[in-house]
Amino acid sequence: MDEGTVNISDIKISDIKIDPRRFQFRLGNVAEDGTRGILADVKVYNPIFADAVLVWQDKNRQLFFVDGHERLALAKRMGVQQVRAFILKEPEGISAEGAREEGIWGNIANGLYSVSELAVLFKNYDITLHRLSGKIFKAN
Repeated sequence: MDEGTVNISDIKISDIKIDPRRFQFRLGNVAEDGTRGILADVKVYNPIFADAVLVWQDKNRQLFFVDGHERLALAKRMGVQQVRAFILKEPEGISAEGAREEGIWGNIANGLYSVSELAVLFKNYDITLHRLSGKIFKAN
């Protein structure tokens, strides 16, 4: 993906649709909101620590949540109205599947995966070590 196709904006949480079956790559115990409850005990939402979430906008301008389900759930619980989001857009050539794959790459780059999830990702997305190193560690 070309970095020029990434938009960043503060968006209303209420404007984001959640569809974990379509965008969540996690295996196993995932709730309907795409979470596993890893931030359930956290009592403060700090937007600096939370960083931007990943959202995909379809051709009808509907927003779908791609990555950061735990942070979004925390923001909702704390009464936060908006989150900072990287927005990938279908009209700019990013499909739903392409957005999902970008979410997966972000999790890989941040070490947020289990060994079994990584094995499935390598198989389903034809990820090789060469492709992995080229995607995450781009030369300047």
